[in-house]
Parts: sequence; structure tokens; C-alpha cells
Amino acid sequence: TDASGAAIPNATVVFIQTQTNFTRTTTTNGQGEYHAEFLPVGPYTTKVEATGFKEVIQSGIVLSVTQQAALNFSLQPGAARKIPSSTSPARFP
Repeated sequence: TDASGAAIPNATVVFIQTQTNFTRTTTTNGQGEYHAEFLPVGPYTTKVEATGFKEVIQSGIVLSVTQQAALNFSLQPGAARKIPSSTSPARFP
């Protein structure tokens, strides 16, 4: 979403498994939603990019077996520039 909470369609979402460098890229739909299925378990860094918005990077995400995780991002308007979303480990049940 953007700062007002509006969906951002066609944003690129990249998942990088930090132990193996496995990468999966997906794009948000018209409602700003995305799906990345069958990701290998382990620690991840996620990057989100969209035209007219600053890039958001979130690290410390840890996925486990058969887990369904929901990650939401808020993008700020501006030129592409890396903005760390979180550097603390995130674990999902």
C-alpha cells in the first residue's frame, strides 16, 4: 500500500533466501496483493519496488515448513531509494 493505504498494482516483490541466494520474484495484482507459493524454508530478505515509490527492504524473515505468512508493505512516494523496513528477525507461526 501507499502512505494513504491505497493498493499499489504492478509492484515487484522479490524474495531472497539468504542462506542459498534462492530468489523468487512476483508482481502485485490490481488490488496490490501477491502470492509466492512453495518457497524453501529458511531466512529471507524481501524487496518491494514500484514506479514512483522508494524501494522497501525487509530482512530477518524466517519461513518454516507448511507455513503461510502474510507480509504487508507500505511504500513511500519518491525516486527509487532503498528504505529498510525492518532489521530485526521476524518469525511467523
